[in-house]
Amino acid sequence: MPKPYFNSKCSYNIAEILRVNHAGETAAQIIYAMQLKNLAKSDIAATLKEMHDQELQHLAFYSEYLKKYNVSPSFMLPLWRVLSASLGFATSLTPTLAMICTKAVEEVIDEHYKEQYDRIKDLDSYDQLLLSKIAEHLADEIHHKQIAIDYLGPFQYPCTELFIKLSCKLAIYISKKI
Repeated sequence: MPKPYFNSKCSYNIAEILRVNHAGETAAQIIYAMQLKNLAKSDIAATLKEMHDQELQHLAFYSEYLKKYNVSPSFMLPLWRVLSASLGFATSLTPTLAMICTKAVEEVIDEHYKEQYDRIKDLDSYDQLLLSKIAEHLADEIHHKQIAIDYLGPFQYPCTELFIKLSCKLAIYISKKI
């Protein structure tokens, strides 16, 4: 049973960060899992597996921290699971679509984690492990983005990327609040 939002053991800022990062990492590992199902024999299968494994590690950390600080996961998590599976399936039709998705998502997450890192650093007191994990996860996400950029080369996919980026930004905004 989810814990009430008003009963957490941390500041509103930290609760918001934990809730949105847990939702995001849940979505990321679902996207990669769906892509892996259809692209298991593709030239990017090993790369997708590596990224999926890293997202599972990130998710385990935020799941643990939700419990540590008695923070409820996002109320929207069931919807995010369905939408993530849909995005993962839709972008698993070709390796190129999977990499477009990775690039678009990671560009948004890169900004998101940088903003969080700066916000936590500016607090009077903060959890040092949380700050270091956000920095570590940011480095992983930047690496994922670079893999996608290298795979895609000079080609641009602005409409697809824009749709995915706007979807991610909307999900981040909503997950911070509920």
